[in-house]
Amino acid sequence: MKNRFLYILSIFIPMIIFNCNNNDEILEDYEQIGKYLYYKNDINILREMISNSCIDSNDNNLLEYTECSIDSIDDENNDGIIDPLEIGFTEWGVNRRLIVLYAPNKGISGKFSENIWDLDKLTKLNLRNNQLSGELPVGIENLSELKELWLDNNMIEGEIYSNFSLLDSLDILSLPYNNFTSISNNLCQTIDSLNYFSLRGNQICNIDTLYDCMIDIVGNNQNCQ
Repeated sequence: MKNRFLYILSIFIPMIIFNCNNNDEILEDYEQIGKYLYYKNDINILREMISNSCIDSNDNNLLEYTECSIDSIDDENNDGIIDPLEIGFTEWGVNRRLIVLYAPNKGISGKFSENIWDLDKLTKLNLRNNQLSGELPVGIENLSELKELWLDNNMIEGEIYSNFSLLDSLDILSLPYNNFTSISNNLCQTIDSLNYFSLRGNQICNIDTLYDCMIDIVGNNQNCQ
């Protein structure tokens, strides 16, 4: 019995020492907000989304609701400052990584964060009914666990590019009522495998360049003159 106890100690004591020695290095990747730790890179991307929606008129790096388009209804601590966790409903998974961002109708504006696809543990992203503009950043293939993407009713433009086809977990792709002007023909098979897909109300008007499968999808649902 004694030998067994010593054997167990020989396993766990080095583990404890290892964890203690590496604790500071691990904590560098995290930020404490309130009582909890969050993965710092994910938090910084949320901050960038906030910054793109604001004008720091006081030049103090404290983005107040009065300086931003973001709705102040979620100012939970009533300090007038937009915190990363107040941009919408968030859910955090293993290793305190962001897995759900639900932020429709929040007044989020400006261009997409160039780093938004670094939220590579996301399973659901809902930014419907905001004022996001510009083109989709490259790198969406990083979101290998993404199941739902809702971007309805924004001002996103450019191409619905082929890299969506690399998202094997994707089940819902909702992109209606934006300013998209083209779509990759390589998405035919991907779109057919989704449970829900919509791109109505965009400006994909040159349908003579599309494959038959895409013409069927685009149909007469576009905002063409």
